[in-house]
Amino acid sequence: MPRRDRDDDRETPLGRWERDREQPDAEGAGPESPSEPESNPAAGVSLALGLLSIALNLLAGIPAIVFGVIALKHAGRRGPGRRMAGAGIACAVVGCALSGIAIYDYFFLRSLRKDERVAHGNLTQLGRGLSAYHDANRCFPQAYLGIHPPELGDGPLPAEQRLQSWRVSLLPHLDQPTLFHQYVRGKPWNSPENRAVTKTVVPEYVSTAEPSNQTRYRVFTGPNTSFRHGRPPYNANVVTDGLSNTVLVAESAELGPWGEPKDMNVTPDGPMPQLGDPARSNVLFLMADGSVRRVSKSIDEKILRLIVDPADGDLLPADW
Repeated sequence: MPRRDRDDDRETPLGRWERDREQPDAEGAGPESPSEPESNPAAGVSLALGLLSIALNLLAGIPAIVFGVIALKHAGRRGPGRRMAGAGIACAVVGCALSGIAIYDYFFLRSLRKDERVAHGNLTQLGRGLSAYHDANRCFPQAYLGIHPPELGDGPLPAEQRLQSWRVSLLPHLDQPTLFHQYVRGKPWNSPENRAVTKTVVPEYVSTAEPSNQTRYRVFTGPNTSFRHGRPPYNANVVTDGLSNTVLVAESAELGPWGEPKDMNVTPDGPMPQLGDPARSNVLFLMADGSVRRVSKSIDEKILRLIVDPADGDLLPADW
């Protein structure tokens, strides 16, 4: 037999490396081919939890962010699932933000006394009622309806000539349409015809520990207020100082029947009305934008006059 050349039997290390590189491995892929993930399950989990967090807030929001970060690391720069993971994290951030707002509101209300929490809720409902009244009538209600002799001008009507309070006008927008229609217009609030109506307990007006027809919720009346005597009612467009800077309803220091057309009169030179429950050091204001603001009873009189006047044009301090 012919003898093969000894050089043909010899294979150099370089030759072996080139041969191995050209031949596929057992899995059908060369040893140098890069491996990329074909799927990214964490991205799908992040998106699902992120969407769920809008309803469940922190319960799903935090896991959604965690899975989103895992998915982004797994995907690298161009791997699958990056957009899905990013969407999941974005939804989770929204859900966590909603949760934060809810937690803040919860602890804020918990910090209030029980009677103050009730007052806060009542004023919130009155704000919604006033907004609904404004939407239906394109103005706020008048402080009271009554007989207005021409010689009185812009002055307040005597108590005996006042027939209907704004609180009566608001009843249909507080889910009390039947009570409103039972009220006899043209008759005084304490007349025999209306006595049964005004003795009825309306939850939104209650300002006592035990349910009764007594209330502290009153408006400011006068020439430089949102409820002027004998003048056409204002609408929101006239509140040029800003809805959040103008008070509509406040807690009075005086209790009285909700049906009584009695509020807090403000004159340019007279003293300001006494405000708030005598047992508390603060007073709650319902602002024209529907928010409820807690203010110390020692509020500066100048600032109080500014928030009572809807169109004085003066700026309020930022920390009032």
